[in-house]
Amino acid sequence: MSRLYGVNVDETRYEIKELDNTNYHTYKMIDKEKNDKYYFRNIIGLDQVGEEEFLIYDRFYREYFRIRRVKANLGELTLLFEKDFNHFSFITDDRILFTTYDRGANERNDGIYSIKDNNYVEGSKWLEGKITDVYKDSETKETQLYIKDELSSLLLDFPKLIYTVNPNTLNPNGMVYSEIRDSYLTANTKEDIDNIKIEDQKYIRNIEEHLYEEKRNKMNQVKTKLLKKES
Repeated sequence: MSRLYGVNVDETRYEIKELDNTNYHTYKMIDKEKNDKYYFRNIIGLDQVGEEEFLIYDRFYREYFRIRRVKANLGELTLLFEKDFNHFSFITDDRILFTTYDRGANERNDGIYSIKDNNYVEGSKWLEGKITDVYKDSETKETQLYIKDELSSLLLDFPKLIYTVNPNTLNPNGMVYSEIRDSYLTANTKEDIDNIKIEDQKYIRNIEEHLYEEKRNKMNQVKTKLLKKES
């Protein structure tokens, strides 16, 4: 069973009992050392991530779900972290990718969380907002992030850079496909991606200027023809 789709606690320390599973799951957890009791109501899953710390996965609102990190102490649960999202994936044993859907039902990166640090991963900010999928390489069996990085354009249909990112280093895996140039280019760092985007935006501006010029010429031809007809 996937993490957070069940219960994973240290059973030498805690006793867990399911009280209800009508819609989701309600559990009673007893700390055997301190005899403290805790209740987790209407949740999907529970995963112990520290001596007294747990991740709780539940439905937040309609299509939104939520992960909370809590500390169990003296019979109370203290909130340490909270995030709502549409979908999540463990991209490493320590890192969780959160995604939210845009209007086109694309999953966009909404943050990468480190369980060990109880914080968003430093250096992951540049990936936020990008269309992101998670897949396992068929040969290496390693998890990779598949990125569609949209470029700015007023006339073209959001040309993209397409590349994969290593979830441990958060660096590109060496190759990026440029839709606007229909070419494969080398990219090993965020800075490489940034430089390619600058060059691609120049290509886009040139294409747009050409399209604008064609449109102006076409409209001038229409205007000239109409004026001649009226005269």
